Amino acid sequence: MSQPKPQEVPQPTLCTYSLPAILSRAATHHIYKSLLLNPPSGSTSQLALQHFSYLHKDNLIKSFQELLDSDPTFLHSTYISPTGGTLSGATTHLYFFTSSAENRAQRALASTLYSTLKVLEPGDIVINLHSGGLMYRSQDLIGTLISQCGATDLSIGSIAKDEDIVQIGRRFGANTIAAPSSRLLQFARYVYGLRREGEEESGFRLKKVLFTSEPLSKAQEAFLKEALEVEVLGSIYGSAEAGPWGGAIPHKIAGDRESREDAPGAQAPRSFVFDRRQIVVEIIDPEGNVLDASTNPRPEGGEEKPAVGEIVLTSLTRFTNPLVRYRTGDFGSLHSFLSLAETEEILKETPEAADYLIGITMHGRDTNTSFFLGTGYIDTIELDRRVFAKPEWDVVEWQVILYHHTDEEMKAAASAGVCVRTEGAEFRVVRKSDKSPPVGYEEKLEQALAEVNEGAEMKVNVVGYDGLEKGRMARKVIKIVDRRL
Repeated sequence: MSQPKPQEVPQPTLCTYSLPAILSRAATHHIYKSLLLNPPSGSTSQLALQHFSYLHKDNLIKSFQELLDSDPTFLHSTYISPTGGTLSGATTHLYFFTSSAENRAQRALASTLYSTLKVLEPGDIVINLHSGGLMYRSQDLIGTLISQCGATDLSIGSIAKDEDIVQIGRRFGANTIAAPSSRLLQFARYVYGLRREGEEESGFRLKKVLFTSEPLSKAQEAFLKEALEVEVLGSIYGSAEAGPWGGAIPHKIAGDRESREDAPGAQAPRSFVFDRRQIVVEIIDPEGNVLDASTNPRPEGGEEKPAVGEIVLTSLTRFTNPLVRYRTGDFGSLHSFLSLAETEEILKETPEAADYLIGITMHGRDTNTSFFLGTGYIDTIELDRRVFAKPEWDVVEWQVILYHHTDEEMKAAASAGVCVRTEGAEFRVVRKSDKSPPVGYEEKLEQALAEVNEGAEMKVNVVGYDGLEKGRMARKVIKIVDRRL
């Protein structure tokens, strides 16, 4: 008997604010009173983006706290969401405060984007492994997007046991899994271990993987394909400050041969798509020049490459508390939607999408991707390439813990006649399987690392994902944990 075609979900009418309306509101808002530069005389309708200085995280933390202290109605009908990347305390990191009505409308509009890009479709039965708690809302957000796209949300959460995920996925015939990258890889290692040990596999067939929060390397993509036997990979992109605003068109995962030399933690550029009617994206290049994506870029021609710079966002869906020229710390470059792969099928069904969809290639975050150890300088991307990417180490993920020896440790070493450097590095390494590594694995890997920075104290510990240090909110793996600070 043939299966019925999944029911299409009606899409909401576009409901956003014009850029002049957003800027007029910002001109009188507490957040921007110190950021307005040489405004034109007369009506605020003459304001342009360039009349506002860039907005930083510190501006938001300070101004929101002042509003909380001074306005008793500030929290009325408000959706509160903390940013997931912070490491600070539960009451001191950045929360963004959005009108509840505007938040619902934005999620509905974001769902139209993900439906158009086929990131989520009717008929998808989605294992949702996002987290919730301490007011972090990713499980709630992703579940809403799944449902509004007509898919089915198996809202399992990030702390579920892997064996329970398998049981629920089998019970409901899951065909899609959505999770932060590190949680995806953790689950993939579990399924990979079942297969390696000859046990029964998951019992359901995944067709698509959707990752969020952290970038995946090509090598990690290949491992997901191998472990979960899944062919297609897509992504959802957003933040507490801007909400969900970008998506990666699902594409086939590269084969192992294409990915073997890629580093397990190296951030490969990845193409996303956004709707310029919902958000304005500016790119600040290294010289400080600004490329504005409020109009559609033309397809690239010739050999000139698009400028790569920091991504700056102005939301057209957030009016009560506007987001204007917010420096995200992410780096990217703008492209025409027509220049991206996998767009033919989308344009057949929605030909008008070429008028408002924009491509943006993500090049990673402005994070500390290098560190000094002793007198040596270590770049994590180079370390990936020279050490961890080599197949003999079988590495899926790693992080480094930098530390100082205590005075007591130094005195004890001196008393024992042992020469110990004042600082060192512990590398925590996650392998494809929980199976014990070969004898001498840690020592050999320590030797390989020591060749990169000769003389530095390098220790290796093989751990599972539970052994990696993660952020308090989004539970993202922290690449460099510096305890010397």
